[in-house]
Amino acid sequence: MQMEYQIPPAPLIRGLCVPMVTALDGRGGFDAVSQERLVSRLAGEEARAPALFTNGTSGEWMGLDPDVRFRCTEAAHYALSGGRGPSLWAGVNDRTAAGVGRGLEHAMRIGAAAAVVAPLAVEDVADVLDLFHNHISPLYQRLGRGLPVFLYDNPDHYRHGPQDRLRTEEVKQLSRLDYVCGVKVSADARTAGNYLKGARNFKARHEFGVYLGQALQAFPLFEPDRGVWGRIRGRWRRFWVAPEAPQGIVPLSANLFPGDWRRAWAACMAGESGRMAEYARVLGRLHRAFRFGGIHKGVACVKLALAEEGVLASPATAPGTPALEASERDAWLREYRGVKEALAALDPGAAPRPAARALPGAAAPAEGEDLSVPAREHLAVALAELEALGRDYPPEPLTRACGMVLNAESHGRRVHVTGVGKCEYVAGYIASSYSSTGTPAFFLHATEAGHGASGQVSAGDVVIAISNSGETGELKAAVDTLQRNGARILGVGGRPESWLARRSEVFLRAGVRREGDELNLAPRNSVLAEILVLNALGVALQRHKGFTAEQFRAFHPGGSLGRVERA
Repeated sequence: MQMEYQIPPAPLIRGLCVPMVTALDGRGGFDAVSQERLVSRLAGEEARAPALFTNGTSGEWMGLDPDVRFRCTEAAHYALSGGRGPSLWAGVNDRTAAGVGRGLEHAMRIGAAAAVVAPLAVEDVADVLDLFHNHISPLYQRLGRGLPVFLYDNPDHYRHGPQDRLRTEEVKQLSRLDYVCGVKVSADARTAGNYLKGARNFKARHEFGVYLGQALQAFPLFEPDRGVWGRIRGRWRRFWVAPEAPQGIVPLSANLFPGDWRRAWAACMAGESGRMAEYARVLGRLHRAFRFGGIHKGVACVKLALAEEGVLASPATAPGTPALEASERDAWLREYRGVKEALAALDPGAAPRPAARALPGAAAPAEGEDLSVPAREHLAVALAELEALGRDYPPEPLTRACGMVLNAESHGRRVHVTGVGKCEYVAGYIASSYSSTGTPAFFLHATEAGHGASGQVSAGDVVIAISNSGETGELKAAVDTLQRNGARILGVGGRPESWLARRSEVFLRAGVRREGDELNLAPRNSVLAEILVLNALGVALQRHKGFTAEQFRAFHPGGSLGRVERA
């Protein structure tokens, strides 16, 4: 079959790819805020992970609904928006070929750098090659574009049928496809060695990377050949085990210690035997601590530690994931803290690791300290973010939003504005601003909407709903109530793939990549973006209606503006 589709360059990275855990709340629902906090931690200055991988085994994909898996990838993409930082590899694993196809289309739509597919988990295909030749390649042909794919040699308990691993010959054949660019291996050292032996054949047509899920296997593969016995051992290793070095590592524990794994990989690349041995010892201790009674409980351990650090709001795991008993939780946290101290001792000059729920002090500024530096940095970031938002803003959603409001008004309907938290204040300002410039608008208290306040909204009214994440629980409840009563929703927020965007008749994007401080959590620039976009809509409505200075004077006789108009 002639390939007639476009594929972006393969995002082959050398080094660390973090298989992220999926943040769940105490009720088992997806926690977008915690997920974004984890992404920010892994992409931060101390970690600098080259790639992040969603919805793998660490992400508990088999225990989660497809919608949750999509939202996890969306949250990661949102936290990385702006094009800088790690590459995003979207796990598109599913039990069906159609599900894999939907995952690929979703990953392409949000702009992921690559997709990761576990072929042996797909239950409705004849074999591994069938999935690619008769499902994925035709999908790319139909769409006219595709996405680089990494194979996922998934663990035994996620496979379908008797075949426990991808065969080297299958990987060799799949590597001929221009979009298959690597394999993530979670197997034992012997199987990993078979893939590494075949890597030269895999690279016959294009670059192809082998990534080790059991990252401790990397240390002996990079051991320098020193002395006679070292050279003999090195030749034996290259001939029998791995003539090619792995492209990178994908360790579960990198969710906790990304910077340490990055430094461990650097030691491997440099052949620093002493540091390699120290990292192998301490990180090996961590991985051994994941096992309780012969059962690997790594995902539950990692989530508990991240909750202890304040990164995740809850250590909840998905159905089917081995959970920790109460005694095991205490034992794991003791071991985790010991490993954390041991790693800190290995790199005393590294950036300090986050302390558990520590709050900054309120010390007086040092003499000569210029406190205007972070303030001026924030101003520069805010201007850059707003300029990026305004540059080439698509006209179609603004045009549709104007039409939506004008159509409602022409039928005697009204405009309401609502939000939760900081967005509540934005909603109050916008309602007041619109009302004073010719578009009467009414503030709606979102959390009171389910307690009678939604009675101010009639069927056919337009409700402008504001939420940066688009996932705020109180706003979702309000929108559900309003739509049941016939309201039309005009959504405004930072995430075009969010719940709010999907539920809105029209959605206006008002997102930023950086809030303007080192935490990147408190809504600062995102609030400015929401005001900017909604003011733009207000100006368009004002101009269309031919709103005059005389009309403004009639609405605004008081204050300095009123005095200016009277003069």
